[in-house]
Amino acid sequence: MGNRKLHLQTIVKMLPYFHASGNFSYAKCAHLYLQDMEDFKSIMGAEEYEKFTTQGKFTIRRTFKSWFGTWSDMTIEKSLMENMKPFGCLTHGRCVNDSELAGRTQGMTAL
Repeated sequence: MGNRKLHLQTIVKMLPYFHASGNFSYAKCAHLYLQDMEDFKSIMGAEEYEKFTTQGKFTIRRTFKSWFGTWSDMTIEKSLMENMKPFGCLTHGRCVNDSELAGRTQGMTAL
């Protein structure tokens, strides 16, 4: 299971590195992410918030191996890239028009 407190502490520690390396979009997104994580208690119900914060339910497991919990956005990106790679769409710039890209993404399986 994931350790949410450690996860958020790590994001905070990464902020100076984002700024120092000029990755300002990463820094901005990390700040917004941390703000969203602080607001979760007001958005979620008490039971869901408890599961999310103390029981490690903020990660997704694609396998039962230890240390394989993945953030939801990384899971979505990995699944998207796995589905697009055989067609060469996003990885090789082949299906660059909007209609073909929409067709590929709409035909994908839902997570």
